[in-house]
Amino acid sequence: MHTIQQNLDHLFSPNVQYQVPRYQRHYVWNEANWSTLWCDILSQVTLQLRGMDSRHFMGAIVTRRTENGQINRLEIIDGQQRLATFQIILCALRDICQSDDHTEIAHHVNHLLLNSPIVNGGVPETRYKFLPTSVDKETFCPIVDGDQASSDHHAILHAYTYFKEQIAAYVVGGEEKINGLLSSILNDLVVVQIILDSSDTAENIFASLNTGGRQLSEFDLLRNNIFLRAGVDSNRLFHEYWQHFDDGALWTPETLDQFLHDFLTAKLGIEIETGDLFNVYEQHYRATLEVGQGVEHELAELRRYAAVYLEKIERDA
Repeated sequence: MHTIQQNLDHLFSPNVQYQVPRYQRHYVWNEANWSTLWCDILSQVTLQLRGMDSRHFMGAIVTRRTENGQINRLEIIDGQQRLATFQIILCALRDICQSDDHTEIAHHVNHLLLNSPIVNGGVPETRYKFLPTSVDKETFCPIVDGDQASSDHHAILHAYTYFKEQIAAYVVGGEEKINGLLSSILNDLVVVQIILDSSDTAENIFASLNTGGRQLSEFDLLRNNIFLRAGVDSNRLFHEYWQHFDDGALWTPETLDQFLHDFLTAKLGIEIETGDLFNVYEQHYRATLEVGQGVEHELAELRRYAAVYLEKIERDA
């Protein structure tokens, strides 16, 4: 594992692709998150105008290298919500610059969104610096390409609209304000990027970063932990055992956590605190498994119990 402090300019300038694994949750930030970030950006702009050299720490981004060629591909272990939002902000800024005839600035920002066509090998998806899950891709990629997004109801489109409105209102008055805003976004917002080696235990690092004040649900933590342990089998196991949990018509965040609570109660026969489900799963349920009952066994049991749980909900309804 090695750690490096990066501003957004350094994070997105190389030919790189940050990939969100398909098992991770989709984009969930909302206006409360966007508003906080926008206030942070404006504070940095104000400090810059006063001649003060200041950096704003945006937290840690944990990645694991999957391919190191002309395009350095990195799997995102933690930090996809921030990376997605940074890219959305850059899209909004680029589009405003294009419409206001600030083409040089728009051209520079576009290099932070798309890899050089010389190195993408003709594979369309490698052109994107950030590649979200399939749930988000249909909305995110058209925005990066400067086209109309496919869903008017997607959180990513709402984020783009929010930041475009905020930026447009702020930069009224000309190129100096645009340059100041761009400088603060690219230079003053700083993350610590943790790049894991093959010997690093990603699930332990992920859990340690999501202990205090975490926004992930208990079921989100379980999902990420399981598929980090699954390694190269993660795509197959996701398709065979887990995909149905992403069906919003069947499962909500509340019913998923309630299902996990009932699953653990049935398996362990003990009273369980709802806010501590992931730790109970890790420290108590996994301890009951026999040697050889690994990730696939865990997923099969969750899938089996989920079918019974859904039948119960249908009967009760």
